[in-house]
Amino acid sequence: MSKMRAITEPENIEWIEEGEEEDDARVELGLVGRLWTNRNVNINAFMSTIKNAWQPKHGVEISNIGKNMFVFQFHHWRDKHRVIEDQPWHFDWHALLLGDVDSSGKPSDIQYYTTFPCGLESTIYLSRVV
Repeated sequence: MSKMRAITEPENIEWIEEGEEEDDARVELGLVGRLWTNRNVNINAFMSTIKNAWQPKHGVEISNIGKNMFVFQFHHWRDKHRVIEDQPWHFDWHALLLGDVDSSGKPSDIQYYTTFPCGLESTIYLSRVV
């Protein structure tokens, strides 16, 4: 019986990072949202209501990532831009704070940006709009 010996030579393996640009595009089209309340909300009702209110032409995927925290993944920049421009949003009388997804940070560290009417001038302005 003869012994067989495998001869292996080191091969140069070249790694190709496919889809990296696609991942960057997905991060740019994402938002993180937090409902400004400590009480629990009905997650399914929230997701359904937000999709109906926003009505994105190209769709949005919503994922629950923690207590009253959500990730919104849009499929087109115009849908994301419209949602940001049409703020403030709320659900069940609780404000929805929105911030850009940051691939290097935790969702709990995100800086939220939103506009809230406050003060007498805003109240007068809102009463004219409504």
